[in-house]
Amino acid sequence: MYEIDINISEQRRPIKLRSKAWAATAAAKLVKANVTPNQVSVASAAFASCGAALLIQSHFQTSPTLVILELVAVPIFIQLRLLCNMLDGLMAVEYGKATKSGELFNEMPDRVSDFALLAAAGYAVTGGELAISLGWAAAGFAVCTAYVRAFGARYMKSQDFSGPMAKQHRMFALTVGCLATASQYAFTGSATIMLGTLAIIALGSALTCVNRLKHLKAEMENN
Repeated sequence: MYEIDINISEQRRPIKLRSKAWAATAAAKLVKANVTPNQVSVASAAFASCGAALLIQSHFQTSPTLVILELVAVPIFIQLRLLCNMLDGLMAVEYGKATKSGELFNEMPDRVSDFALLAAAGYAVTGGELAISLGWAAAGFAVCTAYVRAFGARYMKSQDFSGPMAKQHRMFALTVGCLATASQYAFTGSATIMLGTLAIIALGSALTCVNRLKHLKAEMENN
């Protein structure tokens, strides 16, 4: 393995699975196959887009069975997106494959992924105007949390990945929401759980923006 750049490591989102042997093995195999971290980052957005497409498709789907299958499949693409988010960092830092444009590829696919999944979730199954509005609100606040983090990096020693609704929390909530909604729809034909899920994500993301802004203000005042 290559020596880790301490400064880069401090700027990375803390992910426990990054230290697992299987993660290092997967990253090593991708590097050996001449796959670049930037390509893996783009793949994360592709997986997220597939999940978003399934969420929107469930809105127009006439077969209840297919609706359930689509909702169950979405979490698979969410986890593949998160897996790519972890592997691209491993490849870039631990295996010395970082590029000058790496930060661009690290950030933009994430913003596309968050926005696509959360906005699409508002249209899932029987989503009405309220659900659609909450989906767009959740997507907007999610992008805002990333903006505050990235802006704050200019003034803080390390990036602020605090919650209560950071990326991993948003994706966990959406994963649970999709599975719970699939179960609810199978038994009752309704999808109100998704409505609640999006409300939690939107509110939690808004609070995350406030928390990060407070941290940033304190850091700026102390410097």
